[in-house]
Amino acid sequence: MILPYPESESSQDQLKQAINNHTYEDGKHWPLYLTDLKKLGFDQQISFSNALKFLWGNDTYYQRFAFYRMCRLAYENEHPILPYCIMESVEMFGHFLFEILASVSAQFQEETGIELHYC
Repeated sequence: MILPYPESESSQDQLKQAINNHTYEDGKHWPLYLTDLKKLGFDQQISFSNALKFLWGNDTYYQRFAFYRMCRLAYENEHPILPYCIMESVEMFGHFLFEILASVSAQFQEETGIELHYC
């Protein structure tokens, strides 16, 4: 959602550097997510066209719409404070969500012996 600023810009602006640091850190999370999906048995192969139908279909419309609106807000403003605030808001929601998922994941591990890493 929030893309890093060029080094020439971020080296001159603390907010832009904070955004870059955050995007680089978040960019390391996806392998953990894929590992958990595989452990949970959700790594089934589907055709490329079916994957696109899911991604761009009606079931994901509202998520895409919200995502596009946040992106537009972030990039219509020249000052980095708005992208920073959007990023921090999403991050705070993520902390809330992962706190709940951690307890569910711990219970799941206790019952199944399968350790999940993304939570």
